[in-house]
Amino acid sequence: MKPMKDFDCVQMKWDIQQKFLKEEAHRQRAERMRNDPIPGPFLKRMKAQELQRATERLEQIVSKS
Repeated sequence: MKPMKDFDCVQMKWDIQQKFLKEEAHRQRAERMRNDPIPGPFLKRMKAQELQRATERLEQIVSKS
């Protein structure tokens, strides 16, 4: 009789493949949204505002140090 394995290589491979598939699907959806003529420009403005706010917060933190 074989001893029980602590892990299952087939299951691990399946889990990793599923994770990659989900990440790829998410990436493709995001790319389609960015290239869509209606939400694309809006998303670009929102991303720019988010980056600006993050930069301002970082500058505040650095100036307090």
